[in-house]
Amino acid sequence: MVYESVIKPALEAAKFSGKGLSDTTGSLEVKIDTGKRVHRDKFYYKVPGSDAFGYEWYKADAIDVTLPPLTLTLKENSGYPTYATSWEWQYSCKWEYDDAGPTGIDGSIQDHITDGTTTAIHTLPKDPNAHPKVVTLLDDYSLKMDCSISKDDWKVTFEPEKRSAWEKFWEGPDTVPKWMKGLDVEVPDFDLQLGSVDFFLTTNLLFPGDKQVIDVDKKAGLHIPGDLYLVGTVKTK
Repeated sequence: MVYESVIKPALEAAKFSGKGLSDTTGSLEVKIDTGKRVHRDKFYYKVPGSDAFGYEWYKADAIDVTLPPLTLTLKENSGYPTYATSWEWQYSCKWEYDDAGPTGIDGSIQDHITDGTTTAIHTLPKDPNAHPKVVTLLDDYSLKMDCSISKDDWKVTFEPEKRSAWEKFWEGPDTVPKWMKGLDVEVPDFDLQLGSVDFFLTTNLLFPGDKQVIDVDKKAGLHIPGDLYLVGTVKTK
């Protein structure tokens, strides 16, 4: 019920697709393929003032990544219906830095190139201990969930390539240059408008003219075992 009424229409409207649905007692988990990609062109920057007697430049490979599916989970947490999103993707990028200048007695120009590979890991949520969002009961007729992700929600960590002691001696330390961190790609953000679950929106046959058939117990709220249960009291008069 939750997937068909709330999640599936939102995915179709956003042109996303559900890649996997796991419905167990107390939890519902769906993998969402957003089809989103991140791209950055090949980077090259030559420091102003570079000439035949010395020059300095930075290079980095292009980045083009198709993101894996994100995970949307609905479950009960401390007696409340909650939902949370989790997503992780990464890319690796080769880079080079050259600081060339005169060397030796003859003053010939020699390149001093440092290179490496940096891996950037983007993780959602930023705080692994963050509490999931509570499902909103709009009124006694419907509930609502909004799956919003912004650039500030991501945690980004950078890892250098792992070098042996011998490689460090010849090629330099396995570090992540500050300028590479500044080249990180723009992470995706979107607002997935999940639909509402409406109930008893047809004519009230028991009490004509009174739309509300159930008084929802908002303290107990919603429970999601294998499907959806709304806790409340059916009117008798």
